[in-house]
Amino acid sequence: MTYQQFLEADLGHDHFEWVDGKVVELPAVEDAHDAITVFLTRLLSDWLDENGGGRVAIEPFQMHLAARPSSRAPDLQVILPRNFHRVKKLYLDGPADIVIEIVSTGSRTTDRQTKFSEYERGGVREYWIIDPMRRQAEFYVLEKKHFIPAPVDEEGRFHSRMLPGVWLDTDWLWKRPPKKQILKLWDVS
Repeated sequence: MTYQQFLEADLGHDHFEWVDGKVVELPAVEDAHDAITVFLTRLLSDWLDENGGGRVAIEPFQMHLAARPSSRAPDLQVILPRNFHRVKKLYLDGPADIVIEIVSTGSRTTDRQTKFSEYERGGVREYWIIDPMRRQAEFYVLEKKHFIPAPVDEEGRFHSRMLPGVWLDTDWLWKRPPKKQILKLWDVS
């Protein structure tokens, strides 16, 4: 199936990706996965609104990468204004600035290996892998065409390179404090 055929196909629902010319059905999303997706979407969207724009696209919005070729539907994609020209009706043409995958049962290998490699080759600048079952979060930044683990500070916080001023205490992912409280810590009223 061509990429255009995939975009135009009525597959019954939208929980699919396109890889090497084949349609790949995604596993079901679990409650913890959904809760983290909503939490991060609201938090990052509000921060972007107050700090120069950008948008958070959520699954099933596709990100088309020419490197494999593939069209993935990351759980969240952060697209900064400088890349808005690559946003098409049904997909982002090229890499998002940040891709966030939230691990579900059945997606651990895909998120940590297959997609890791695709996103690296495709030029994604930051890749966050959040695993609610293990209560772990991994962060990677692209340097010289390779992902390297992103450092955390002495308090165990990850500081985004793509979103200056945004830092993440991984406990927030499991406890989900009020958004207002976090935005205040990030100096957003």
